Amino acid sequence: MSPRHSRSHLTTAFGIRRGLLLLVAVLSQGAVNAQGLGGIDLGGLTDHVLFVADGSQDANWQGASKGFVGNVAIDGFQAGERTSGSFAFAGTISTNDSTLGAWQGIVDHNPGQASAALNDATRIQELEATLNAAFLQINALTSTSSTSSPAASVSAGGLDGLDTRDGVGGVFVIDVTGGFGISGQIEITGDADDYFILRWDTDAATPGYQGQVKFQSGGAIVPLGDLTPANFIHVAGDINSSGGGSAPAAPYPQGPRLANGTGALISGASDFGGGGFFTGYWLTTGSPENPADATHSVPYGKSSSMSNGIFVGGWYTICDKFSLTSGTSAVYVAPPEGPGTLGDFVWLDADCDGCQDSGEHGIAGLVVNLVGEDGFTVLASTVTDAQGAYSFSVAPGQYSIEILAPGSILTPSPMGQGGDFEKDSDLDPATGVIGPILVVPGIQRPDLDAGFCSSCVGTSVASVQSLDPICDNPLDPVLASSPPWLGTPWTVSIDSVFPNAVTTFYLSIGPPNPTQVPGTDCFVYPNISTAIVLYNGFTDSEGDASVTIALPPLAWLSGVPLTIQARVCEPSIPGPIPGLPDWITNGLLVTLGCP
Repeated sequence: MSPRHSRSHLTTAFGIRRGLLLLVAVLSQGAVNAQGLGGIDLGGLTDHVLFVADGSQDANWQGASKGFVGNVAIDGFQAGERTSGSFAFAGTISTNDSTLGAWQGIVDHNPGQASAALNDATRIQELEATLNAAFLQINALTSTSSTSSPAASVSAGGLDGLDTRDGVGGVFVIDVTGGFGISGQIEITGDADDYFILRWDTDAATPGYQGQVKFQSGGAIVPLGDLTPANFIHVAGDINSSGGGSAPAAPYPQGPRLANGTGALISGASDFGGGGFFTGYWLTTGSPENPADATHSVPYGKSSSMSNGIFVGGWYTICDKFSLTSGTSAVYVAPPEGPGTLGDFVWLDADCDGCQDSGEHGIAGLVVNLVGEDGFTVLASTVTDAQGAYSFSVAPGQYSIEILAPGSILTPSPMGQGGDFEKDSDLDPATGVIGPILVVPGIQRPDLDAGFCSSCVGTSVASVQSLDPICDNPLDPVLASSPPWLGTPWTVSIDSVFPNAVTTFYLSIGPPNPTQVPGTDCFVYPNISTAIVLYNGFTDSEGDASVTIALPPLAWLSGVPLTIQARVCEPSIPGPIPGLPDWITNGLLVTLGCP
């Protein structure tokens, strides 16, 4: 079941095909380092016990609860907040609106332990973008749910007794396709740095997460060994719950208590009895009755009314309707803090002097391996992000860092130059390895940097060609690009008249493939069948948006054409496409060049 690899699996020849795949991986990252839990970028979501990105049909959070502890965030511009009765709550409720509406009563009922944060538009925008991106990232993962068949699936009950302990962290992507009515305890045992990503879907061939996941009568996933609820990430559509049974035994959190459920009860709360226990971080869409759109990256809809549902970790949802009724409660569990961190920078050493000079930039898209004490076993792998950064969270022990770079293009800089250990290169040019590094509990090593000299010089000129505006409307947003020189930051930007609007940049590798939008004079220029989302976010208060990516300095990418286009969603102003709130930019044809 483990996705771990030996070094031979990762040390492959660099060719043109791999270079293009690498480029896609780098562009897909945008300006975000998505290492996160089990490789999933949950960003600020895991600072909250509840996040509501929609709730436009109903956002009902009502009383008769054991209590809720943890921060909450809601898109107050969309959600219809509703509550009744009173219950214990400790935390801060954040909204982008100027009021919490009916939810202000929840704060008022809990003086001294609850507060409100109003007009927090930045937080809500970032959480919405992170949640939508996380669905896409998790959907793209390859299942590791069976050692005999990577595409195999299991019923929920089939997870009971799973034990992944071997002293080496792993990521397990498991497709759960049946047994969604859970009334028993599912025990899973693992190491502290094992992560389980569970995709709940009864029909993978149909868009959206199909089926209703219902925990009831004390049903729960119970972490054992060195696992906690924070080792579990779930994606699902509709969820439901009912009472009965009893809570799993301690150390499983017993109530809405502080300190990840192990401390004191919050004021006015009581411990859990029976119910349905949702263990870990749950990312849900509601029943997938509506197709994906500008603000929902996957199909979405309503979530069933929940009774005696108990969240132990966090719930983050794009559903448009939910109701937390009698007995529903929650306790926040924070992500584990790694006992040590190794990182953090791989850069293009323009003058090849072994020192990080002003104006020298990071290299995106290089594979970085964490190697064990034996100097051979690859324990984990990552890819440098758009800024050239990398990071590993590690237990105490001895490690080395291996960086896989195409030797014909990138050669290591001189090691240990300049007398400043935070600005020099720590990579041994003879071995391509940093280390060995001894890690003791809590050590932070953000100074393990690697410089590379590049032979990517003068083989092609970077160029940008604007493809004609497509809808001939004076409000059409305008897309522009800086010259895409390999090995340097590349910026694509939108200039629009739509502030704080959802914005998506699309890209395909290759020349334009114009497709006319039916019933309009508008054209989509990227190849629809191969396009990727380069960036998904919001315009600023002036209607502008941009994304910056550090392009890898790979000479064989010189001359590669890219086609880019973007859309801005502004529901309050009818756009040129009937029935859609989308305003489409001009297209861009850019050609990568070597400086």
